[in-house]
Amino acid sequence: MIGKQNDGKAAGWNGLGGKVWKKIWNIKEGREIIVWISKESLELGYVPKRFRKGVGIIMRKPNKLDYRLPSSYRIIMLLNTLGKGLERLVGRRLEEWGKKGM
Repeated sequence: MIGKQNDGKAAGWNGLGGKVWKKIWNIKEGREIIVWISKESLELGYVPKRFRKGVGIIMRKPNKLDYRLPSSYRIIMLLNTLGKGLERLVGRRLEEWGKKGM
C-alpha cells in the first residue's frame, strides 16, 4: 500500500506525500500504526473522514479561446495519501473476492 505511492506526486491537503509515508513505514512503530489503521478500517467497513477529505485546485487549460467557459478549466484534487492507499487496498480485496466468486 505504501510502497506503491509515487514520490513525485503532490502531497494531499495535509502536506504528507508518498515520500513521508514511506519514511514512516520504515520505522517499526510507524508501520504498526499504519497496519492498525488499515485493519480497523477494513473490519469496520469505514474509512475515517479525514482520509476521505480532499482539496480541489482549479487550473486553466492552456490555449483555450474563452476562459468564461467551465470547459476551459480542470480540477486537480489533492487527496490524503493514506486514504488513497486504503482505497487501493479495498479495491484489491474486492477484486480478489470477485475472482473467487466466479
